[in-house]
Amino acid sequence: VLVAAAVDASGDDAMLPAHLLLEEFVRGKEVTARAAAAALAHYGISKRNTLVVADFAKMAAEVQRWAGRNIDPFGGMPSSTRNDKANEWVDRLRRAVAPPGGAGSGASDSAAPAEVAPGLFVGSHRHAQDVKKLTALGVRSVLNCAPTEHPRPSSYTAAGINYKEIFARDDDAYPLIQSHLAEVRTFAGGALDRGDGGVLLHCSQGLNRSAGLALALLLEREGVPLLPLARRCAARRPGMLQRNRGFCKQIVALAASIGLLADGDDLEAATAKR
Repeated sequence: VLVAAAVDASGDDAMLPAHLLLEEFVRGKEVTARAAAAALAHYGISKRNTLVVADFAKMAAEVQRWAGRNIDPFGGMPSSTRNDKANEWVDRLRRAVAPPGGAGSGASDSAAPAEVAPGLFVGSHRHAQDVKKLTALGVRSVLNCAPTEHPRPSSYTAAGINYKEIFARDDDAYPLIQSHLAEVRTFAGGALDRGDGGVLLHCSQGLNRSAGLALALLLEREGVPLLPLARRCAARRPGMLQRNRGFCKQIVALAASIGLLADGDDLEAATAKR
């Protein structure tokens, strides 16, 4: 209604204040203010933006689609119940990514990094140092989540590899998603969107920091429910997220905020039938 009224009043070439109008549009669809703000941030829309009416209409539809998923499934519950449900989902996620050999097994010494989605690789610092292998895989960009432990290889310059580093800690209490997902979205997601070749996310072992950020990025990009997506990634990168429960909790919170949690039993049963 808001878009239609604006178009009638202003014509297709008019400029509209994107952030304020989109925020009102989203809130008018009975999603939470938090969801509205998250949707606008997701698309990089600020109060200084303006859009041509025709573009505004397209963006409004996209924002409403995104924010419409952005409902907290634990909303309205007492605090203790919310914590219990969140911890239950963390346990489900950890079971979903558990390797066949148990929590101690992993993939840090595999011959090549794991391609968890087309063009998106997760690996260890050893994989990051193998420029010949990266070139063969079509990797053109590397995001290093552990530059303190593993500095940038000097061979990247000659190989033409784009490089970015983020200083993330492998600590249960470290706010990995809040601190770094936006950077990963811009660097890795941007390279994939532009078709600039493959992207490697790595840390020390490629199991916690880089794997957690890769899973978070794919939640946003693919819109696939958390458990099936986590199983797919873990099948390609065994051992991921087994040693950092705090990161699992953050990923569950992200999935909840964008509507990618469902009832665990129903979801697991539906996945098993596929």
